[in-house]
Amino acid sequence: MNWHPLSSWGDPTLAVGCFCLITLSLLAQPKAAGGRAWYALASALLGLLVGACWIHLGFLRLGYWPKTENRGYTAHTIEQVREEKGRFATNILILEGGSYAARAIDAEALETQLEKRGYSVRVLPFCRPGAPQLERVAELQHFVRQAGPAVLAELNQRNLLLLSEIHAGYNLNPVSQLSSNLFSSRTLGYLQPDLTRQAIQGLWLSHLYDGTKAPTAGVCYDVLSHGLLNAFNVGALLRYEHWTETKTLSPRFGLDQNKKKPVISKFPITNILNEFTRAATNQPLDLRWLQLVDADLTATGLKYRRVYFSTPSHSRDNLQHIARFEATFTQTTSISLAGETNLLMRLSPPEMWYDDNHLNKFGAEVYTEWLGNQIVAEGLLIH
Repeated sequence: MNWHPLSSWGDPTLAVGCFCLITLSLLAQPKAAGGRAWYALASALLGLLVGACWIHLGFLRLGYWPKTENRGYTAHTIEQVREEKGRFATNILILEGGSYAARAIDAEALETQLEKRGYSVRVLPFCRPGAPQLERVAELQHFVRQAGPAVLAELNQRNLLLLSEIHAGYNLNPVSQLSSNLFSSRTLGYLQPDLTRQAIQGLWLSHLYDGTKAPTAGVCYDVLSHGLLNAFNVGALLRYEHWTETKTLSPRFGLDQNKKKPVISKFPITNILNEFTRAATNQPLDLRWLQLVDADLTATGLKYRRVYFSTPSHSRDNLQHIARFEATFTQTTSISLAGETNLLMRLSPPEMWYDDNHLNKFGAEVYTEWLGNQIVAEGLLIH
């Protein structure tokens, strides 16, 4: 772990942690404890836990965060906005979603398209393949924290739009993909103690309100274990890195791939219209746990307007979820696929797809153009 000695020792949180560790070493001596071995052992364990927890908090406050690939993508965005400080575009679009959105939207092409239509626009990509809602929240929190208060104040003076992907897996499960990424650097990187609490709340709220399957003891254990490991991690379990030294990575996930996998679903993409019609008559969704996500983002100081969007796929379950979602959140702006026959026909050839649910380079070009047109048509931008 890299270390900045002068700045580090000036933080009281880190000093408290070190004090606890020194105290435990004294109390752990049998003589200091009056010869009572159990007292010495209990003191040592308590001091170790408290000291490690405070040192962990000290690392975070000083800008030392777990080293993950996603932090590299966020560092790229931080670097860009800090360079543009004082001359931000009038419209700031933050894109957040999973792999469907990451492979469907070319942020650079979207910027260029909207600028050609006379708008001053900056697109900040926060789409992360396999990233559940809370992981994206963690990255946005990290972005705001490290970009600094001056950048935040300037962002809030702009027309700030948060474009959020509608996706069944991520909307219905706060820790989607957890089983695939147990104890990985990316999961440990976002399930810090505060978001661990939000994950547990979200699991129970999504079950209580929407009637989905109750979270099992195993899932709750997995979530809690990540939070506890993070609370007492002092750098031995997962490498910490100062945010200024994070290697930047360009978030272009598969946007340059023009090949497709050999198997494409036989489900015609034009059937999306039928799925929307059927699902719109189903029972509305109750996703009050998503209010936790908004509370987390609002707490960062970001003043944004949320706009939902969805990407085409060959998944009936996801298409039906999108239709139910849009029928439920009627008070929130949603860029809908419903009725977009022309778009769906253009995306129907297999050459537009990387696999059943992800567009390739050619499909992304078509979808990005359509999305830009819809953003303008909805009157979301200002001159």
